[in-house]
Amino acid sequence: MKIFLSENRKVSGKEKLHFDVGDKETLHCSIHNKTEFARWVINGQKVQRNTSSSKRVKTVGDSKLVIENVQLSDGGTYECLIEEYVHYYTVYINGRKILFNTFRRP
Repeated sequence: MKIFLSENRKVSGKEKLHFDVGDKETLHCSIHNKTEFARWVINGQKVQRNTSSSKRVKTVGDSKLVIENVQLSDGGTYECLIEEYVHYYTVYINGRKILFNTFRRP
């Protein structure tokens, strides 16, 4: 397990995002109007570029990170890196409560 650090980078911004469990979410990386060659880091782990549709968390194009079927475990710190800049996203996950009626009518 390799930890990827974004030390010595200029912070371009910080955002807090709230996602719901089960949703599909897309994070867009744009720093100073640049979107090319963005790299993503989630909770210290570098996200490998991929084109596979089978992964639940994947990069799309040069600057997007897509999370399919958001899970509680997807919460944390997301970093978008372009050149010498980093943009931080703190992602909070909202769990859904499902209530079932356990009473039967006579």
